[in-house]
Amino acid sequence: MGDDVEVSIIVPIKNGEAFLDELFESIVAQTALRHLSIEVVLYNDCSTDGTAGMITQWVPRLQEAGLRTTASHNTDGHSGGVGCAKNRAVALSRGRFLCFQDADDIMKNERIEKQHAAAQHLQWSIVGSRFERWPPGSTGRYAEWLNSLGPESVYTQRFRECPVAMPTWFCHRQVFDRVGGFTDAERAAPEDLIFLYQHLRQGGGLHVVDQCLLTYRYHPECTSFRVDARDIWDVRVREFELCVLDHWRAFGIWNVGREGKRLLRSLSLNNRRKVHAFYDVDPVKLARVVYVDKDDNNRRIPILHWTALRAMTRTRPPSSPSAEPPPLVTPEGKVNVGALKLVTCVKYMLTGGEFESYLSSLELEEGVDYFHFS
Repeated sequence: MGDDVEVSIIVPIKNGEAFLDELFESIVAQTALRHLSIEVVLYNDCSTDGTAGMITQWVPRLQEAGLRTTASHNTDGHSGGVGCAKNRAVALSRGRFLCFQDADDIMKNERIEKQHAAAQHLQWSIVGSRFERWPPGSTGRYAEWLNSLGPESVYTQRFRECPVAMPTWFCHRQVFDRVGGFTDAERAAPEDLIFLYQHLRQGGGLHVVDQCLLTYRYHPECTSFRVDARDIWDVRVREFELCVLDHWRAFGIWNVGREGKRLLRSLSLNNRRKVHAFYDVDPVKLARVVYVDKDDNNRRIPILHWTALRAMTRTRPPSSPSAEPPPLVTPEGKVNVGALKLVTCVKYMLTGGEFESYLSSLELEEGVDYFHFS
């Protein structure tokens, strides 16, 4: 690795001909070029359009702008997937910091300068940024939610989606090396989410520069469209169990609708048996009284009105440390006195602020522990 290269821009490309002019123009316009040594590493992964020719035309122009440029082409017709393409590009790079850039997106002029300044003091963090969608209004709810995440919610909301948009990632090389790279699979996979979860389990941090530094393009050929939603769900559930549910004795699920029942069915047997009740407000659902878990010997799980949460208190009768804690729900379906853990499964596209207002409207007893998964 060349110690004199400060930032490597990592650009995996597959059939990006329509976007490369705008991408490369945004790279040569970076203000950081005035004082940082920057290289561009391009990995053309089996493109069948005019990508190769566009790269050939642009390499000398990038070099004239002061950017060391490396271009590699996978021409054997056997793509290893997005994660593999990123790994190959990183392997060819030399910079202390890595700036990941999708071929169909556009850098704002100050992107590298702003993120480099933040990453200098956050050596073990993935540094992202705010972004704008193009065309305007594309996936509006998703973009609004992601751009609303703050220093705390960027961690607590990680089980809903990747909380730092992958096209904005910037990090020290050692972050990448410690994780060991992205998932290398031919089948489209949520490689960003898998990487981020492993990074956090290793004690890594997350930071978002509170400035729009990228134009995030939305179009029918986006790679993310090829990732099966079921695979994303499975990755999220497994991580949620590992980081949260495995450490809880018992918990309730808010919403006995589709999402709540799907979560229950997705859990390991050990964790699904920790679900002591569903909570809801829908009279039709409440009239069922119980939910029968057919996958667990027809175990009957009470369906309770949310006011059962409000009535709960956190005081417990004194007991010895070794005493077996009482069940949280009596045979009559009443909530026992004691602390409650709650998983809320409400509509996915509630933004961060709306979600907090929603929880506040429930007037839960202070100190009730909850986590949002949906």
